[in-house]
Amino acid sequence: MIKMLHQNIRPLAILGLLIFILPGCSATGPLFQPASLKDDSALVYLYRESKLAGCGNVFTIIVNDNAVANFASGSYFPMYSPAGELEFIAVNHLRPPFLLSAIARAELKKKVQLQLTVKAGSIYYVRIVHGFGGIKLEQVSDTIGQQEIAQLNLAEKSQDNGEQ
Repeated sequence: MIKMLHQNIRPLAILGLLIFILPGCSATGPLFQPASLKDDSALVYLYRESKLAGCGNVFTIIVNDNAVANFASGSYFPMYSPAGELEFIAVNHLRPPFLLSAIARAELKKKVQLQLTVKAGSIYYVRIVHGFGGIKLEQVSDTIGQQEIAQLNLAEKSQDNGEQ
């Protein structure tokens, strides 16, 4: 009887633990709302689809040396940019602690994961993909981006704007 009780408690304990952990795995901001397009800026939607795998990881996206937002699973962030070249870097908070010292910035500069030339008045979609190979940033088409971003929640804006 005790052995049977012990066998039944373990799965229930794991289930209970998951119930408390999993809600912290996804973004909790407001549901997607389209941002207004500005004539003098490009609008870049950065987003991370909602996936169970890697849901405990939070990624900070750095664009041209400025930390933009922190992305939990199922989050998006609209970013305005003047026309020109953008360099995107993703940093995983569960790897080395996220310190944006001058030395860390110099090292990150070597790890640019996506370069994108943007035009004022245009919309772009950049998907954050987390897999066994690490973090990957990829530009996707408007059709795919609009479809995938529709049910996501607003990401947390980064507190580090890159200024020293």
